[in-house]
Amino acid sequence: MFVPCLISIISATEEQETPFQLEGKGEFSCLKTVLVYNDGGADVRIEARNDGVTIERQGDYSMQILLREKQTTKGNLGIMGQRGDLDVYTEKLGFSSTERSFMLSASYSLIFPSDVQTMKIRLTARTK
Repeated sequence: MFVPCLISIISATEEQETPFQLEGKGEFSCLKTVLVYNDGGADVRIEARNDGVTIERQGDYSMQILLREKQTTKGNLGIMGQRGDLDVYTEKLGFSSTERSFMLSASYSLIFPSDVQTMKIRLTARTK
């Protein structure tokens, strides 16, 4: 069952770090945690299981990626009606979940045909 939660995120690229807080909904358990929230008009869904973390975003652009530590996985990105595949290499991934909270730390690279963008994210969520 989804419950209201407070989410704190620090997202960083090679150039800039952006902290923000927002409200969302979460379904917390030790086996699987799902967070859903709205980020500036975009719907975001994060699902963490023992085999990795899936991040999905629908809004001004769409994205779906799977993070698995020390592995390269497939993802996709859609911008202005164009969709394309990309590779995602996850350097570091750590997360923990209880029935009331969730913590995530990840460092990963989005690998495009002509560019690589390195990202870091630190996220905490807790029920209200």
